[in-house]
Amino acid sequence: MGAIAKMWLRICFVLAAACLVVLTSGGAFGGDELRCGGLTSFPQPLTGVNLLRNPDFSETDPVTGQPVGWSMGPAFFASPPDASLVYRDGKRFAGAQNAIQRLFLAPGTYRIGGKIQTSLQIPPKGIESVRFYMPGVAATPGIKGETSWADSGREFVTVEEAKEYDFRIEAYNKPDGEARFGQVYVRRDVYPLDVFVMYPNYRGMLFDDKPQRMKFSVTVDPPSGDVSEYRVRVSIVEDESGVSFYDHEVGATTNFVHDMDCSGMDTGKRYALKVRLLRTADGQSVYDYPDYEIVKVPGASRKNMVVCADEHNRFLVHDTPTFFLGAYDAGMGYVASERQWASQLNEKRRLFDLPVNLYVNYWYGEASLESMRTLMNVLHRNGIYYLQTGNAFASHYKPDKFKIDTDPDYLSAISEHPGLAGFYTADEPHGTLAPVMFDQARRLKAAKADGLVFGALLYPREVRYWRNVFDTLAMDPYPIVGKRPTGGFPLRQVADWTRVVREAVMDSRPVMTVLQVFQQTSVSTWPTRDELRDMSYMAIAEGANGLLYWSLGVKALATTGGEGGWNPVRVARFEDLAAVMRELKGLEPALCAPDSPDALAAWDSTDAIHVRVKRAGGASYIIASNVSGETRKVSFTCANPVGEVTVYGENRAIAGNANAFTDVFAPSEAHVYIISDSGTGN
Repeated sequence: MGAIAKMWLRICFVLAAACLVVLTSGGAFGGDELRCGGLTSFPQPLTGVNLLRNPDFSETDPVTGQPVGWSMGPAFFASPPDASLVYRDGKRFAGAQNAIQRLFLAPGTYRIGGKIQTSLQIPPKGIESVRFYMPGVAATPGIKGETSWADSGREFVTVEEAKEYDFRIEAYNKPDGEARFGQVYVRRDVYPLDVFVMYPNYRGMLFDDKPQRMKFSVTVDPPSGDVSEYRVRVSIVEDESGVSFYDHEVGATTNFVHDMDCSGMDTGKRYALKVRLLRTADGQSVYDYPDYEIVKVPGASRKNMVVCADEHNRFLVHDTPTFFLGAYDAGMGYVASERQWASQLNEKRRLFDLPVNLYVNYWYGEASLESMRTLMNVLHRNGIYYLQTGNAFASHYKPDKFKIDTDPDYLSAISEHPGLAGFYTADEPHGTLAPVMFDQARRLKAAKADGLVFGALLYPREVRYWRNVFDTLAMDPYPIVGKRPTGGFPLRQVADWTRVVREAVMDSRPVMTVLQVFQQTSVSTWPTRDELRDMSYMAIAEGANGLLYWSLGVKALATTGGEGGWNPVRVARFEDLAAVMRELKGLEPALCAPDSPDALAAWDSTDAIHVRVKRAGGASYIIASNVSGETRKVSFTCANPVGEVTVYGENRAIAGNANAFTDVFAPSEAHVYIISDSGTGN
């Protein structure tokens, strides 16, 4: 059997295993099966009608000969016999070369594209190309050179605002030669049902010692007619026997939350949640949402689970609430022995000088199993868990690149290591990859039921496509770019993007934020210690239950200072990061506690000052962040009398007045207040 055939046999084997989504986790669970569930397939839309007028250019103006509905540059002209639009040698003409149609679009998900054939003379490093383009929204890949007729399109195009948009057939940089276009389209994808399970909030696992009410959100967008003409049927069926556990119909509304008592489910059994949209007139199903599997799991299993989540959206590591403080890395070669790994991590990264408990080096996705085992042995002894890489980037995913994707034995073996927290599978991917990465995530969850599939996102409007792909979502807002402006950088981006993720998962999954520890451009500055601190607390105030810092590696801390090695500049920047991490580590009991919003009754400037309140060790902790660009004086009113208020990490205290105290926030500044129940500070 050839190498390619063997590779595909391995891939088919893994995909078949993924369909089961049932895992025997080996010795850690005493031979018992740890079963996980979740969404069984990525939702498929009903494709709407083409919203473009005259998409084949066959209707032409009798006077001008140009296609009706289109505004065209002089290098474009219609070719009615073969129903196409022709572009030719745009450099002969002044001005931009586009064929444009303006159309009104409602918020939603769209797909754009058409057929393209090119005969373009492009220099070897030329950027000239042709494409379909909606300014400020999306573009298809540029086509250049000699190509035959082929489809060129993009799915998961997100429109957030109802207004008019331009759809362009664009000759970018006016290439020489000829291109033809036909059968162009803009179509809205219709999802008659969108269902998001809010609880159980980790892989469909309903632990028998935790809350027993299942809760999910339903959004109805009927393919035709009014929502009042439909009903939603919710049923739960026991997988093995097919016996109905729950069956209920409700009148459809645009959005509602449904919950039900699942305490009667049998521990160890798997159930399928089925949600269907029915037409009231004839009872016919017009759309079935993919099944969602629920598994009743013994609560005692959590002690043996490396990572899961609780009902408060906290990460649990072996059933202990944990706030993840993590670091990205890139660079350094693979080594064989534990001694070599320890030396490399100490000398080249000073990793163990940081209070991290999560680490990912995304250069190691092709490292051998033995090398990764010895690395994770070293990390685990130092209290650090690892995420192995198999990631997509931008619009690219290569299923034959990473060992967790190509070698089922490798995946099985690495998943058994007690130091593996899960998998890092997405680095700023486009939404078009969500269905593909969903299938990868299903396979990884099948291999490791107790862990995380983690992805970091770049595009706020596409976050919702990913909420059923990853166990925990993050965004990577990097607001420090260019020269330092008067008044400071707009750090609010950290708050806004963290909130986007939290709202996308409806406050029902643990979320993280990836923070900037690098210089974006040659004219940019590095984050200062204060900026690192403020961004960290800003993310936490918005709901992050873990932080990852990018990065210790190349293009970041490892290559800063220009002298190589541990030059003074690199040391200083490393110490800035270390100081912020150590301060956060000191707050660990509070960061790991459930939110306690009732401890704070009110505060001023709620639009600008965002807060999160915790209770731990007989004290209230108020984590407050100014997301505005203005200085704010703020009064906080607590639920109980306030004595002295300790301002954590700032070597100062504030005197309370009855139930209140007042403080001042500079633009983008954060403060953490500790209020002891004894009223004497902390």
